[in-house]
Amino acid sequence: MRLETERLVLRPFHLADVPAVLAIQSDWSVTRNLRLADWPPTSGSITAFLAGHEAERQAGTAHRFAVTESGRVIGCADLDEIAGGCGELGYWL
Repeated sequence: MRLETERLVLRPFHLADVPAVLAIQSDWSVTRNLRLADWPPTSGSITAFLAGHEAERQAGTAHRFAVTESGRVIGCADLDEIAGGCGELGYWL
């Protein structure tokens, strides 16, 4: 699934996004607000996070999207903990 606005594109993450996500989550002012993020982040923890997205989607527990601007990953928008009919909407930029 891909969602496009005039300025932003939301698309599934790819493993090629690891460096961009690592750079963003290496900023404590971003990561301090994330309830499930490792600190400090590592390439391995980010790879595991991104690699698990498809399984979460297929299980119906979460949907996560890379937020991109001009083709560059600038954050994440997600809906998680949805297996019980409720969920949490979150984002980080």
